[in-house]
Amino acid sequence: MSRGYKPISWDDFRKARALDIHLIRRVWLSGAALLWEQFWPAAWPLLGFIGLFVTVSLFGLWGWLPGWLHLIMLLSFFCAFVWGVLRVFRSVRLPDLGSCISRLERKGGEVHRPITSLLDAPATSLDESGTRHLWDLHIIRVSTAMRRLKVAWPAATLARHDRFGIRAAILLFVAIGFVVSGEEAPSRLAAAMDVRLGVFDPAEPGKLTAWVTPPDYTGLAPIFLTNRPDAANFAQ
Repeated sequence: MSRGYKPISWDDFRKARALDIHLIRRVWLSGAALLWEQFWPAAWPLLGFIGLFVTVSLFGLWGWLPGWLHLIMLLSFFCAFVWGVLRVFRSVRLPDLGSCISRLERKGGEVHRPITSLLDAPATSLDESGTRHLWDLHIIRVSTAMRRLKVAWPAATLARHDRFGIRAAILLFVAIGFVVSGEEAPSRLAAAMDVRLGVFDPAEPGKLTAWVTPPDYTGLAPIFLTNRPDAANFAQ
């Protein structure tokens, strides 16, 4: 009674009979759930590296490292951050309308795909009264089924990617780090960017030691001029 399947477009969706704002909202929420199901597993390594960086900073570990090791670790965190961002962009795709509707129908408690049925067009002409009546009954049935559709929560798939519960440990250490650092938290986070390499440190100021040697007949020992207020008189 309907034509063959074709990809669902927004134009078809907007023109569908019995379409209301509540259905549109549920389709959008279904798409948001699909997006979250992609994003969270893809972003988990990135968020883990950020949490580890914050933990190291809050515990003040940067100040204990020599400059060269500080620089190596900082570059390692930066490379891990870039890799994590690229991984998210490669893994996450905006779901199309068909995927949003399919998820809503599949997990919404209805097995007869009411939204897809609503978007169908009759395969035969509706000029005959009997055909028109049957089609109207079909629209009423699928419209009633659509009102019962519910948006399912995103599937909890992160456990498959973090079987050892590392995310919980990182969150715990971050919380402890904020408690331990207290008001010093901002300065400790900023210390991560303060790399001190010995080759760039300013040279220590030199120290000049001067003395005056009295004539031999005086039998006096050399007189050191350092830190003497009357050193100028001795120099003359």
